[in-house]
Amino acid sequence: MRTIGILIMLAFCSCKSQKKKIAPLIEVVPVHQEPQHHLVFENPYLRVLDLKFEKGDTSQYHLHANDICYLTIEGSTMWLDEKDQEARSVKLPVQYIGSNITHTDSSIIHRIANVGDDFFRMIAIENLIPKSAQIEQQTFQDLGEVIHENERFSIQKVEAHNQALHHFELPHPSIVMVKESAAFSVIINGKATQIKNPGDFVYVKGAFQITPTALQKSSVYIIQLN
Repeated sequence: MRTIGILIMLAFCSCKSQKKKIAPLIEVVPVHQEPQHHLVFENPYLRVLDLKFEKGDTSQYHLHANDICYLTIEGSTMWLDEKDQEARSVKLPVQYIGSNITHTDSSIIHRIANVGDDFFRMIAIENLIPKSAQIEQQTFQDLGEVIHENERFSIQKVEAHNQALHHFELPHPSIVMVKESAAFSVIINGKATQIKNPGDFVYVKGAFQITPTALQKSSVYIIQLN
């Protein structure tokens, strides 16, 4: 009887020990519902998220299930904690522009934190276009300096001068955005929208015009999606 009692006790202890090794369940939200990924625009083609992190801020665990591109507005050092991966810190300067085009095929879960000394802000654009619906034979329009490009995104920097009117016609769903302080008017079907502060943007598809509203040379970023 004493032997049986010891075995039961060992089994109980072993179970307790095993339970301690089980990771706690984590709550995961879609990235566009994560509180620090502010959803500022959505249509059937894309979502625009405005990420804002004060020093020390940490996001919830969130799911990336769509290909996404990023344009940094204010840089800092960010901590990335991806599920089942070793956490790491990366510097994301204000110049950083990039994308991840594997999320649509293979989603990820992670959380991020601002471990630097500066406020961090980034504009992220989710591509909601199914890969089966991509415009096949249609390459991205060549508009200016190509900053970042792959089969899902083209990010180009367009310089405009002296209040000249620039005409575009894009078959792809696109975003026109200013990264630095610059005053532009984006005209669609005769209606003008002003963008001037870093992170300001307008959704465009088809014909539109842009013109700088100041005399000095200014730059605008056009992000095309496929």
